[in-house]
Amino acid sequence: MNSNSPIVRFGCAIIRKSESLSFLSSVIGLIYCLLIPNPLFNEETYTSESALLPGLVDEQLDDSGEIYQMIHEAQKASKTAAGTLNWAVERFRSFGLDVYLHHFAVKEEYAGGGNRTGVTVCATLRTRRGASTESILLGASPESPTAVGLLVAFAESFSKRNYWAKDVVFLLPQLSHVGMLAWLDAYHLGKVEQFSYDEIAVRSGRIEAALMVNVDKVEPYSHVDIVYHMLNGQLPNLDLINMLVKLIRKHNLRPTIFNQEQRTDYYSSLRTAYYGILEQAAGEPNGLHSVCGRFGIQAVTLRPYYSRTARDFRDSSEALLSLGRVIEGSLRSLNNLQEILHQSFFFYVLPSPDRYISIGMYMPAVLCFAFTLLFKVTAIWARFTGADSEQNLDPIPEVEQPAWLSSLKSGAHLLFVPPAVGCLLLSLPKLLVGRVNDIPNFVFVCFLASHLLLHFLGSTIPDQWRVDDFFKIYHMIVLIEYALLICACSLLNFGLGLIYCLLVVPVVTRLNPSNGQPIHLTSRVLCLMLIHPIYLYILMQIGRWQAEPTDMKEIILRAISSYMLLDNWSFAILMIMLSLWINAALLIRM
Repeated sequence: MNSNSPIVRFGCAIIRKSESLSFLSSVIGLIYCLLIPNPLFNEETYTSESALLPGLVDEQLDDSGEIYQMIHEAQKASKTAAGTLNWAVERFRSFGLDVYLHHFAVKEEYAGGGNRTGVTVCATLRTRRGASTESILLGASPESPTAVGLLVAFAESFSKRNYWAKDVVFLLPQLSHVGMLAWLDAYHLGKVEQFSYDEIAVRSGRIEAALMVNVDKVEPYSHVDIVYHMLNGQLPNLDLINMLVKLIRKHNLRPTIFNQEQRTDYYSSLRTAYYGILEQAAGEPNGLHSVCGRFGIQAVTLRPYYSRTARDFRDSSEALLSLGRVIEGSLRSLNNLQEILHQSFFFYVLPSPDRYISIGMYMPAVLCFAFTLLFKVTAIWARFTGADSEQNLDPIPEVEQPAWLSSLKSGAHLLFVPPAVGCLLLSLPKLLVGRVNDIPNFVFVCFLASHLLLHFLGSTIPDQWRVDDFFKIYHMIVLIEYALLICACSLLNFGLGLIYCLLVVPVVTRLNPSNGQPIHLTSRVLCLMLIHPIYLYILMQIGRWQAEPTDMKEIILRAISSYMLLDNWSFAILMIMLSLWINAALLIRM
């Protein structure tokens, strides 16, 4: 192509200004992240699935006295030897529901322990208007007598109605999300290696949606918090949340997300969006609904609470009745569905219950940071080849390929050994089952020992790399790997990808060899330690559930256990990040 062509000149201008473009791209990405929570840059929520018809039915739950009676009986039963579950089974059967007990055991060989056993009470209200090919799930923890009494009260009320077109499944799983996962796995004929359980005795159709209730005590509820993040950062269909928000408001309660009051100011939206991104990035289970996304079930947890900021006063019976009507209205709206929820968004960020940021709005922020890395790669390549010269307009300068290619081959192990070690660490937990008593602690020690690779690999860096600046090629490859990681991570878990962009990209773009100077080496080591995967993961978990700094080992052990039992991605992504971090750390040794 002619060197005077406008396309060639434009390409050469980008190459010469790539360092400035890299910095500008990161600044634009940061500003964009701060702008999109502003109500001017996001949209109001709306219901895409017209069949839901939220708020149009007249709820028939009209007696809080019956609910109080069931809760009182459940609390009384919890103090007896038979317990709450046996009482719930008897009551469910008295209403004509199909009831069975699902026994399961969790093999904890990976943690050096025996088996944990539990039981799940499942009661199915059969539809009178269909062939039981579809169902809706309503669940609660049996550890809370209040929640158990509430579910039994719903079962009594719903069993008197004949408008159900879908089965309604009432579920009380022990061991929280572990019991829920065991039941769902058995229901869908799966096979999780760490579980042993009974076959499902009574089966309904496809579970289209699930609603979990987290109620500890009866009080004059003023707010209902919607907990919607699931395992590995999965999100339910936005229509489900929009429906709940509308119904909560209909019955004079206030919907909240992360217990944040509904406000229209920028800082409130920014704070709520930050909490959502942090919770999604963690990817940890935070309720019974967390494991439902694994089976394609749209699920949320409702947590009613009383806030002193509420100006309108209501007594406990009125608040309890309002909560019951919200749940009844939600199930009746889901009962109208003729297909699974699919018309609204599955990828979004909620700055408030009434507004959303879609994937088309937030992905440009990640792309800006990806371009920061790619422009930096272009700048390094331009300096390496001399393409940044004002006199040189040839977009692809001649380079003696055999010289630098042979030198690159001599240090190829620096690129491939860290990922191989990361894959080995990722495989260790499942390879060591039955061979090591306490696998998480063993893997944790190996995880720390892997950092010795820095000393070993650092001593094998070819001297020719320092003489001929071939380390720049290595630097470019590392930056491209980081760009691929943040783009892939953002598609799977946007929160994790964005946090990684904000914290890691500014550091890795400034990395350069220390040239043996102690001051430069110390400053670069400190910068690298700030973006260490373990450090970032621990900070994220501390910010999420207010763990103490002394719980650092416990946080990592929890990630390993969650990876083995729940197939959580956090530990796997941590290993990939560790591999890239070791590659980046080798750069400052050159």
